[in-house]
Amino acid sequence: MWINVRMGSYGHTRGQDVNEKLTIAEFWRQVVRGVEMEDGFPLPEDWDIDLQSRKKSIDGTSDELITTLFDGGETVYAKMYDADGRERVWDGISWNYHSPGRR
Repeated sequence: MWINVRMGSYGHTRGQDVNEKLTIAEFWRQVVRGVEMEDGFPLPEDWDIDLQSRKKSIDGTSDELITTLFDGGETVYAKMYDADGRERVWDGISWNYHSPGRR
């Protein structure tokens, strides 16, 4: 199944082929590994990654199959938050704070 992963609120989008037999937790780890291989990574230890679909966080511990959440073609948003809980975005050179309304 094909799932798009968008980096942050206004980053680039990359599609990936996902095995339909993966659990949601396995998919979550696969996406986070991919995010960590991007430029600007690894993230500082006190930062968090939140994967979202349909404006809700994806439970990275669920052992349900990925097909209970997706049927293909959806977009997952990978958002990074600093130690203060503020969303950060990578501009290709450095980490900046998210500016609401920017696309």
